[in-house]
Amino acid sequence: MHLEWTKDATVLLNGREVARIDKEFWAERARAVIQGRAWELGKDRSQRTGTPQGQSEPAFRAWRPSALGRAWRMSSATATYEIRGAGFWSSGLVVLANGTQVGASGRTGFWSSRPTLDIADGVPVDDAVFLLWIAYLIRARDSAATASSP
Repeated sequence: MHLEWTKDATVLLNGREVARIDKEFWAERARAVIQGRAWELGKDRSQRTGTPQGQSEPAFRAWRPSALGRAWRMSSATATYEIRGAGFWSSGLVVLANGTQVGASGRTGFWSSRPTLDIADGVPVDDAVFLLWIAYLIRARDSAATASSP
């Protein structure tokens, strides 16, 4: 499966729309509609969460296992994922599910922070969209760190 976050906030899966992510300005929060269902992508202290509308508990939780590095871990009802840098000199990201690589994330263009995600067919669409959101957060943080360095 190939997911791409377009300029108009639409998420395409193999060329067809499956989600829309409307991110808040200057915050790691967003409102999303994934496969017709409304979601709140938010924060709970150091965790990033994905909560379907009408539920009190998040369906997804993502956290950084270390303050150093770019790696994040994510848990869902179906799997535990890790998304991390592909290598020291690479801007790409790899996705592992229960320790096995199931995907990779790139960007829509050299100057863009909008992510793409190539992921195994067995990964649920909701999980894949939340992983795409985390890939976006990693890239946004990288861009902010680069911009603020002397």
